[in-house]
Amino acid sequence: MPKVLTPFFIFFLSYTTHAQFGPVIFIDFQTEQTIQQLACADFNNDGLNDILTANLKWPKDNMTWYLNQGNNQYLIESIPGADSLTELEMFDTGDINRDGWMDFIISSESPYKLTWFENIQGSFTPHVIDEELDFTTHVLLTDFNNDSLLDILSLQHTEIVVYLSIAPGIFGSPFVIHGGTEFYAIDAADYNGDGYQDVSVASGGFEVLLNDSTGHFTLQSQQGLGLDFALQSGDLDGDTDMDIVVYRSLRGLLFYHNDGHGNFEFQDTILASTDIFRSYSLEDLNCDGSLDLYTSIPQQGKMILIENDGLGHFSEPILLHQLPGELVSAVSTGDINNDQVTDVLWGNFSLGAQLNQCTSVAVDESTPSDYKLNIFPNPAQHYFVIENKGPVPLFTRIYDQTGHAVLSDTVIAASATKTFEPQYPGLYYIMAYDQSDRHVMTSKVIVLHP
Repeated sequence: MPKVLTPFFIFFLSYTTHAQFGPVIFIDFQTEQTIQQLACADFNNDGLNDILTANLKWPKDNMTWYLNQGNNQYLIESIPGADSLTELEMFDTGDINRDGWMDFIISSESPYKLTWFENIQGSFTPHVIDEELDFTTHVLLTDFNNDSLLDILSLQHTEIVVYLSIAPGIFGSPFVIHGGTEFYAIDAADYNGDGYQDVSVASGGFEVLLNDSTGHFTLQSQQGLGLDFALQSGDLDGDTDMDIVVYRSLRGLLFYHNDGHGNFEFQDTILASTDIFRSYSLEDLNCDGSLDLYTSIPQQGKMILIENDGLGHFSEPILLHQLPGELVSAVSTGDINNDQVTDVLWGNFSLGAQLNQCTSVAVDESTPSDYKLNIFPNPAQHYFVIENKGPVPLFTRIYDQTGHAVLSDTVIAASATKTFEPQYPGLYYIMAYDQSDRHVMTSKVIVLHP
């Protein structure tokens, strides 16, 4: 029986110091379990983003689904098959079988296994993908061969393993793409601009593996000294290349610049700290079109925003709120009130959020009259059209709100149009280039229901 949750706003134990964000909304209190990961997605196709959490609770762990009812109210449901897990590690969300319903996949241990939870019109059915694993800790869903099917990327302590999808919901045999002494985190992005998703892994420093589009990966670069325990990818300096932010033990959060070919160079320290950063998100949180950084400092009970000026220069940390004595270990972002602006969330013994009240600003650059793109409809429901209203051809590249490339180098002739059907809702950036590969303009579009 689902329980109705009515969040309340609190102004005393936690406090807000940034007027752009509203007061803290406590969605739930997890008095007997700890939230270790959370994500936002619309799991029942009602147009509202729900919240999915991974919870640690001795002796069994579980997944919890918070169904967004609007007006800051939620129904809480446990998920059969995911309500009594042994050693839950990580999860990821995505439409695995291409049926229009958001699924999720989890990694767990004792025994180690990967399980796909198929979303059948709002009810979840588990399918074991693999249970002959070795110390699986992280799992990601992404499309490595551009066949519009989500593949599985799994981190198994000393090996990185890929499961290519051969049909919706059906995966081929796993194969190892890289081995090492010890790995701590993984991410996927197009690091060399060829339109295919590559892999990065945190270890002693971090390593980047380039995808040749056939399922073979080659070690491209290794960067950094020390232990990297987390990493996230995104275009931080506005040059369309996927940069990397790593959490390096005893150093803090470090920005590495991508030269466009998958080679990385240390650029700057975003936050020098000896604290532990368990999770962080790269999102545009001040509506200026550039990726900012949102994270928690668990030891201090602080949620902070570090703003990006669009060129990879970051502000001093801005305190959003503080919960003294609570080691907040998980953060995430998502639009939970359907206003097309990304909000911030956090979880530990409680689940909370703050609504983002920023106002979008124009991101179109000053461009010559020869260059003009018209994006319609905007907001879009299932597709949008890119119209080149200028007299010369333009190359277009499309990126999602985390900076991942979803379409590369599509030519739109003068006075011509192209239709794009995204796989997921969210904010997309359309960047245009002239024939000399000079960036001439940027536009954005909001997709509500793909």
